[in-house]
Amino acid sequence: MTTASPSPLRLALGVLGWTFGCALAAPFVTLALIVPFYLADKVCGTPGDSGGCEMGFGVMVIMSPLAGATVGFVVGLVRAFRRTQTA
Repeated sequence: MTTASPSPLRLALGVLGWTFGCALAAPFVTLALIVPFYLADKVCGTPGDSGGCEMGFGVMVIMSPLAGATVGFVVGLVRAFRRTQTA
């Protein structure tokens, strides 16, 4: 039994869905990974730190959607390619 190959629009929407989904999830994952480091570092939050830890962590969370979108785009492309190969 053969199946029809998926339409290009459906494949593109799947890639976009993975891209946006990972871009939205990346800040939450990054924050969950950073908080234990913040809590474990005894220098963070002290007057001698002058907010360096907070600014570094904030920048990581703010910039993480770029990395998440890249990962999601690659995952979406791989899934679309595999879908066209099995069809």
